[in-house]
Amino acid sequence: MKLTMRLRAFALLLVLPVVFSPSSLAQGSKRAPAQRAAARAQGEAVIMQQMYGNYDARTKTSQWIKPTKAALEMMGLNAGPLISRMGGAFPFQEGGNKKLLFVTWSVPRNFDCHGCSPLVSVAVFSQGAGKWEIEATESALTTSGAWGAPGTFKLEQVGTERFALVVNSAFTAQGQTSEAAFFYVREGAKFKQALVLNLQEDNGGMCGAGGHVCYSYESKYAFQPKGTEPYYDLLVTATGTRLNDKGKVVKAKPKQTYVFKDGEYKPAS
Repeated sequence: MKLTMRLRAFALLLVLPVVFSPSSLAQGSKRAPAQRAAARAQGEAVIMQQMYGNYDARTKTSQWIKPTKAALEMMGLNAGPLISRMGGAFPFQEGGNKKLLFVTWSVPRNFDCHGCSPLVSVAVFSQGAGKWEIEATESALTTSGAWGAPGTFKLEQVGTERFALVVNSAFTAQGQTSEAAFFYVREGAKFKQALVLNLQEDNGGMCGAGGHVCYSYESKYAFQPKGTEPYYDLLVTATGTRLNDKGKVVKAKPKQTYVFKDGEYKPAS
């Protein structure tokens, strides 16, 4: 996915500020639903066309004809094409500049097994000198989801003009269910996984049978500003019970603070 070779800045200049800018999102409620849907569809079509070289408005998909080697290796494939869809468009500001994080997810045809997790790709657009340009891309960020469908995506502010893409992914197998949040921060033109946070775990589909002890765990997180530090602390509150490293059921730690250090979030000492 050679985005920089495919982009036409003038086309993006016409669409990105109108469809995905913070001000347009705030004013979106004043538009008729049909107008909002049409504007978003136009923006999606333009960006997908520029990223992948083609776009089918009927299916809202692009064909990624020649996926990168990293993308194929991450999915365990030998060749493409892949079918790509928009996963989300998230406007934000950084360094006083308007920016947009655009997320896509891709799968081969007939990709519907339980463990079939789509590939997630991202691109960051920045607006400067009257035009939009690609600032960073990652064609093979991660895989997420099951049954050929992705998890959910959102943008979290994790510091003073610092943001992270959060990918939530849930999985159920043999009576056990789990959900985790994967946090990705940008370092220059690349993205780095900064934290994997378990949000929910339980064995409700198997506990009580065959001597399995029941456990059920849930957690929530909130970012907290920390003086003049560029990155916020992350406070995690949890309830219930979980399995420890030795496979024993223990009470969840009620509160845990994580601090950003060396490019990732780590438990505070």
